[in-house]
Amino acid sequence: MRRLVLGCALVALAGAGCGNFQDPTTVIDLRVLAVDTDPSEIILATTVDTTTSPPTFTLDPASNLAFEVQPLLPDPPADKAKAVVTWTLAACPNNPLGAAPTAAAGGMLGGGARTTVGSSECPDDPALTWPLVTDGARAGETRSVRIDPANLATAFMRDIYIDQFGNYHGGFDLGEPLVLELTATDGVNTVVALKRVLFWATRLTADQKANVTPTVPLIVTYPERDPATFEPVGDVTPLFDGDPQIVAPGGHLWLQPILAAGTAEPYVTTVVDADTHLAVPDHVARERIRYAFYATAGAFTPPRTVNELPVGFVPVGPNPIHLESEYAAPATTDGIPVDDAGRHVVTVWIVVRDERGGESWATRQLVIGSM
Repeated sequence: MRRLVLGCALVALAGAGCGNFQDPTTVIDLRVLAVDTDPSEIILATTVDTTTSPPTFTLDPASNLAFEVQPLLPDPPADKAKAVVTWTLAACPNNPLGAAPTAAAGGMLGGGARTTVGSSECPDDPALTWPLVTDGARAGETRSVRIDPANLATAFMRDIYIDQFGNYHGGFDLGEPLVLELTATDGVNTVVALKRVLFWATRLTADQKANVTPTVPLIVTYPERDPATFEPVGDVTPLFDGDPQIVAPGGHLWLQPILAAGTAEPYVTTVVDADTHLAVPDHVARERIRYAFYATAGAFTPPRTVNELPVGFVPVGPNPIHLESEYAAPATTDGIPVDDAGRHVVTVWIVVRDERGGESWATRQLVIGSM
């Protein structure tokens, strides 16, 4: 059985030299493209005693620690073989001394001051790894889970480190990014993905609100865009789930997710004050919203887009922020599944993520063929 470990619900490729890697936007086997947790951020009402060394965390046993989990688990070979893809889930504390997530995975925010969010898998220790879903939920299924208050208290107390000035930091002041370890299998291949739900020990400010998961309310397509302004050229057409658009073999099509008003939320996090070296609230004006593009055949360029210009980039055209990606269809229809109407159908996913662990996706279809 082949087993891959994925970080932050993004694929970590392993195998031969870099020149042999499959395009990361093309899904040809079992993948964990996203894990939707609702909510992705939970604000608690707890007691933190900072006079002890280290600080003592006390959680009300009646606290509501439930949330829903649904992973996106495409697996074209399993679909072809009519095999079932299942998943299990466990939780464990963040390891502040663990290896940091790779830059390619985009990192994982656990508060603006938290630079100690590791990418370690859950330990093989029943005292620190807590099963949440054990019966093999099916791909596409949503499960409601609940962290035991005693286990969450353990996570807070394990996630503590001392900075260079002798001050304690960790889950109690920078937010506790509880690790969720999801294992998916189709009976032949197995993948493991790490996802986090952010818990705050106490409300940072009176106006702090828990994260709202971003969505993709609409996707539009167009055949070309102006090379100077990057604006669409030709008809701009909505693309709806279950109503595929035709793309010629070897052809191209732009897909653009629409960013709904209010999606990039303002939020409160913490930063370490340069003078006191203590964590203090910090108001962020708006989230970065990122999109990732995937297809069962063909490829996307660029693979990811974001709603903010990178530092140093100069705005171009009337709309400087571009969230679209260009889809390049395969040159032939070989190996592409055929639907009941005899059409060669490619499935497309656009995953949207914010800065606080919120993520969801939209599914669409394209037909590779001629008009």
